[in-house]
Amino acid sequence: MLSMQRIIIGIVGKVLNPMCRLRRNAINSHVGAIRRSEMQRHKLTDARLFVLGTGNIELTSFSRVSDGHVHFLAPDVSARLRSATASDTIGGEHVWGFVLGTHNSPLYGHRYWRKAEPQAIARSNVRPVSSGLMNEVVKEYLKPQLDFFRQLQSIGTDFFVISGPPPKLDSPFFKRGIRPETIVYIDNLLRNSLSDWLDKNNIAYIAPPQKAVANDGFLKPHYSQKTNDAGTIDPHHANSDYGELMANKIYDHLKLNNYSMALGETA
Repeated sequence: MLSMQRIIIGIVGKVLNPMCRLRRNAINSHVGAIRRSEMQRHKLTDARLFVLGTGNIELTSFSRVSDGHVHFLAPDVSARLRSATASDTIGGEHVWGFVLGTHNSPLYGHRYWRKAEPQAIARSNVRPVSSGLMNEVVKEYLKPQLDFFRQLQSIGTDFFVISGPPPKLDSPFFKRGIRPETIVYIDNLLRNSLSDWLDKNNIAYIAPPQKAVANDGFLKPHYSQKTNDAGTIDPHHANSDYGELMANKIYDHLKLNNYSMALGETA
């Protein structure tokens, strides 16, 4: 029973390709849906939820290990970490949950996919990209995040990984002429590669609730956040109903692993 450890849930978003021209705040806070949910207020009472950083750190190495702690290379990320936890490094004194590794739009939303498709689903009039090449792209894309997880394991940090929501049907990438099947295929390839790696390395992964995922692989419209704080279309985030489902899954994971005292419950 880890009664003295605090549960800390933060997010590192995926980096936006400069060609995507999306607002940075569109990827700041998949954890926001969990924050807004009633389940978070009622059950995750002692969990600290905060935005650790935006996605402009993750396509290259963004962390290092020194003196038994993980340090972030970006000063603004370190500052957010200190603001939330009173420390600008990650050690073994807390239980951490990271919303990281499943915001895949920088890859599936690139304009390259207007004229190319993964070979497994490619139509005859577009350029096919072989499965071997797709696997290499995925490996390179996930490397900075997997390095971060390896660093956490090397210092004995207790952590788990929380998925962001699946792609949305109102994604702006459709306006670029990218085929919906391509978006789902690439997103699934990245998610499956990540979850397989986490499983092999004994790291818990909290996947999106099946109830919120449509048969075509997209987020069901009922769980979509329609607009952002600026009143414009939100291309990425889920709403508080989705957050309720995810907070419930997080709570179940924590309780199953005997973190109930840290959640404010009696044994």
